[in-house]
Amino acid sequence: MTSSTFSEPHSSGLPYYQELARKGEVHFEPSREMYLVLSHRLVRRVLTDPHTFSCRNGIEDVFKDATSAPALLGLDPPDHTRLRALAASAFTPQTVARLKRCTYELAHRALNEVIEAGAMDVVADISDKLPLMVVAGILGLPRDDWKHFLRWSHYIAAAAAPTVTREKEADHRVPLLEMRRYLLAEIEDRRARPMEDLLSRFVHADVEGARLDTEEVLSLTMLLVSAGHGTTANGIGQGIRWLLAHPDQLDKLRRDRRLLPTAVEEILRYDPPMYMVPRVVTRTVELEGHTLEEGNRLLYVAATANRDENVFSHPDRFDVTRDPNPHLSFGYGIHFCLGAALARQEMRAALDVILDRCLHLERADTAPLEHGGAVHLNGLKHLRVRFQPGAQCSVDVAAA
Repeated sequence: MTSSTFSEPHSSGLPYYQELARKGEVHFEPSREMYLVLSHRLVRRVLTDPHTFSCRNGIEDVFKDATSAPALLGLDPPDHTRLRALAASAFTPQTVARLKRCTYELAHRALNEVIEAGAMDVVADISDKLPLMVVAGILGLPRDDWKHFLRWSHYIAAAAAPTVTREKEADHRVPLLEMRRYLLAEIEDRRARPMEDLLSRFVHADVEGARLDTEEVLSLTMLLVSAGHGTTANGIGQGIRWLLAHPDQLDKLRRDRRLLPTAVEEILRYDPPMYMVPRVVTRTVELEGHTLEEGNRLLYVAATANRDENVFSHPDRFDVTRDPNPHLSFGYGIHFCLGAALARQEMRAALDVILDRCLHLERADTAPLEHGGAVHLNGLKHLRVRFQPGAQCSVDVAAA
């Protein structure tokens, strides 16, 4: 496997990984000294056994230039359990339900800026903006600061890539320090003047009889900004891409918006926002004839797990009515994505608003799509479309 093959994103790299999966559920890649876990069954096994397949693979230090506290994504129990319980308070079903109107208002607000032109870049104009404006609102930060969050989020994603080098790490230091300075000022403000927002909750929360220190609050907030952006932004962009590539499915969704929930799940399955995730083996374990030793590295590949023909009928078919749809794009077990419900709601809102207001939607060019960001993520650099402006905004966005 060459470096270029390893870094190929889903749309062009998937056939390679599917070919590996047909040969076996586990594949050892000697040039990178990594095991690839490719089947739905074994990916679930990896995700439900954190004591054998540890998250402590370097990703826990992704914020090391900005805070001494490790990232939640790189923690195993019991540290993970303690911090996850606090972070989960941001994403209760009641909280997400209250945010439904907000996601629609912000989707309309973003589209208002381009609707009269009859053309837009879905990535730059919608999918990059919406998730960060929502996260800023949850944290109680100015929504217009989303541009800063976007730059910081891209650096964090690149720093967390399983192929990042020490030379590349140095490129991330300055923006992460900028983010630290920005958030420290906000944290100190909430410490002195608590507000009704998530950042205040982090600052003043009592976790097992103790408060989080400033570094832990920083780490949690940075994770919320980066994780709250990447998955949703990639999902919205890829969703429009694949709907345009399958006009029959786009037409089904236009005619029956009750299909939005299953359409979102199919988008997440068909083209997962996070392509591959690293783990480190903590003890000798057998996986399908391979003996993995302590310290061995592996990557579980969500894209092939989501196309496993033992789980999904016609796995290469894009079907917005697919149900059930047990994809693994949000992980599984104790590391199931905390913000999954919110990401789903944002994707539904963005797709619903675009389909309402952008008639005769089509690609604006035929140039090959470029993938951007870190190699383990699956986002587009651009998705330029044109359309006939349709219905006017149906909600009041003045306060959004």
